[in-house]
Amino acid sequence: MNDNKVDFELANKSVQQAYHTIIAELKGMLRDYPAEYRNYLVVKEPNVEGHPDCYFYHALVTLHLQKADHDYYIDYTRFQGSTQISAKRWLDISRCILKHTSKTSTVVDIEDFVSESLHRTNGYEMALKEFEAGMREYEPYSIESLT
Repeated sequence: MNDNKVDFELANKSVQQAYHTIIAELKGMLRDYPAEYRNYLVVKEPNVEGHPDCYFYHALVTLHLQKADHDYYIDYTRFQGSTQISAKRWLDISRCILKHTSKTSTVVDIEDFVSESLHRTNGYEMALKEFEAGMREYEPYSIESLT
């Protein structure tokens, strides 16, 4: 963080709250998407420090709530889709994430605890294949469909 006077305990709570608010809103948004965009995978697994990492895998975005050292972070990864509908849907998702992580939406500024990346690989499809192949054995996890 740029401000040395940040209350990190409050920032951690704000990051966690923002993540769960984003997930709840995304689930609601997905109900209006075409059928091929309604499935998602939710994963909770321990990280190397024993803290639970949370993942939300979707065809257009992967959100990851992670704890590193003593701070929580949200990382969201956009799948580089090529269709017009995926571009429109990504804008909706992006607005949702930015709305709930902006400094005007949280008690403390958490913008430095949020990062975005772009991948050519679809995280949802990879995660689903790993679960189906038994390559990931983390509990609890759920595959949820809104169809």
